[in-house]
Amino acid sequence: MTDPSTPSSPPPLIHQAADVLADLRELLGREWPLDEVARRLRIWVQHQRSSVVGALHVTCADEAELECREAFRRGFVRYLLPTFKFSTQAAMECTNLGSRYEWGAAGLVEDHFATARGAEREKIIVIKINAHVSVDQVDGKDRYGRMQRYDAETTYCGALQALLAGKDLPATAELAETFAMEGKPRLEALRDPRCVDQELRALYAAITSARLQARRAIIDIDDHVDKTSTMWLVVPCVSLNRRAHDSEIVVGVYSCDRRQDPEAPSVWWGLHDDPGGYQLQAEGTRLAVADSGLLRPRAARDHRSLVLETFHEHRQQALASGERLEELRDIAEEATAAHPAAARASLATLLALALEVSPIPAALVLFGQGALATYHIEKAHRLAREAGDDHVARAMLTEMQGRIDGMDAQHAQNLVRLLGQAYGA
Repeated sequence: MTDPSTPSSPPPLIHQAADVLADLRELLGREWPLDEVARRLRIWVQHQRSSVVGALHVTCADEAELECREAFRRGFVRYLLPTFKFSTQAAMECTNLGSRYEWGAAGLVEDHFATARGAEREKIIVIKINAHVSVDQVDGKDRYGRMQRYDAETTYCGALQALLAGKDLPATAELAETFAMEGKPRLEALRDPRCVDQELRALYAAITSARLQARRAIIDIDDHVDKTSTMWLVVPCVSLNRRAHDSEIVVGVYSCDRRQDPEAPSVWWGLHDDPGGYQLQAEGTRLAVADSGLLRPRAARDHRSLVLETFHEHRQQALASGERLEELRDIAEEATAAHPAAARASLATLLALALEVSPIPAALVLFGQGALATYHIEKAHRLAREAGDDHVARAMLTEMQGRIDGMDAQHAQNLVRLLGQAYGA
């Protein structure tokens, strides 16, 4: 999530989160051996003394990430996770092109580890996300993004390099959508030598990607209702694939501690999502990346509310005009006043008419109020901002139509009321 400027006096909850995460602060923005990151995460989690620890590791499918995966298993998983079978421990793993966090993964990992003995009391779940880039010495200088692989020089990470090159693949389409969240021109900045040194753009693309995939994870977590009391820790990193042993830069940490308060907010501590603002530094033989707010914890943003705010700013642009819109308003007004027993039928009628006449307001209001799934977030941001893609809005409403029959009558009536507000009924 993109974070607002840090206020001069952060709220008490931010201070509390900072106190909890203080032992991880030294990791942020710096290059560390893979085993050292796993060790420090392990020690931090052990100090929390939780009954159960679960983990999800998100990595690129590139075989170059073998060291990264094995280091996390060796230094974290085998010490902390419950025994799965044959006296071994196992994290959930998500391995794909470009290290993309997959929507719904948080719910699945929580479902799994909530079944472990002791999880009925509380648990900690760590989601570690690793983007990656190669670092090779050429003429005495670090070169990022290309290195020898077997018998030829290739790109690392191939998916991110394809994204930067504008190639049209399913993985790059999803990555591009994430890079454009909230309408920020991150890809344009990475491609523009006036914004980003082109010798560093592969590194900065990996940092930005890890940051944004972590945002997807925390949005997913914020939308998830835990089965048992849980503290969530999301740790985005960038693996540095080298000719010698690999290392990694820790981009930041998201924390959401619901062990005492199920409504506890999420907090971010680390780099922001603007590749044009990164500053590469050298600390001895290690790399470090900084920006203007690296060491200041910040509250994560509520993206559903942001979508609603943007929609209200562009509301007139989103509304269709003409007699059919007045018909829609009249039906919405009648449906709002109808008995709850008729709510499902009223909702079906309203959605069908909204699909035909003016689908964007309905899609955005239903998403903003939590009635549509989190994985629509990138589309919802773009739709709210541009108010110009009826096809996307119709797809979102069609998904809602398929859920009406099994819906609680009171919930259906609440959605009818929201739709009435969307169209000014």
